[in-house]
Amino acid sequence: MLSRGPLVVATVIRTQGSVPRQAGAKLAVGSDGTLLGTVGGGAAEAEVIARAQTLLQTAVPVGDGDGESSPAGMPVSLDLNSPPLGVCGGRMHIWLQRWQGSLAQTLVAQILQALTQGQRAWLITPLHPQGFPYLSLSDSGAEHFAPLPSRPQLLAGSWVEPLLPSPTLLIVGAGHCGLSLAQEGIPETAFS
Repeated sequence: MLSRGPLVVATVIRTQGSVPRQAGAKLAVGSDGTLLGTVGGGAAEAEVIARAQTLLQTAVPVGDGDGESSPAGMPVSLDLNSPPLGVCGGRMHIWLQRWQGSLAQTLVAQILQALTQGQRAWLITPLHPQGFPYLSLSDSGAEHFAPLPSRPQLLAGSWVEPLLPSPTLLIVGAGHCGLSLAQEGIPETAFS
């Protein structure tokens, strides 16, 4: 998607009460109208898409401009207690982050490299309008976080998501259980 132009990644960062998706759910909104993922569907998701499109049209990402930059990220809070946004009864807090240009492409390359090499990594998104996500490859030397979480969560004003490589499946033995498991046709993408 990023190769076709800027996009906004909407991430559910906090929920209260009954909601259609939990923290960590994502929706990517491309400048060409492409959608990938979901933050819950319905009118609430339509509102998120509309705000993402506004951010795509108005924001100048950090480092891409003449010193003046409008927000690259923004919060959205949705009350799902009544129509038109929903009837679930809860609240969703969503962070919209614009991804564009060489900064975003470099970050995607770093993420892919870490996962391909089997490294544990954390994507850290500062929840600040001028902030941009970055990758931490080790929790041993992290200046601000110790230890980094094993599941997505809010931590010190940032959204922190572990990026874990595919697990390795080791089948020991060639008995009927091991043979059946090996023949089950586990997708190659599920395990390394």
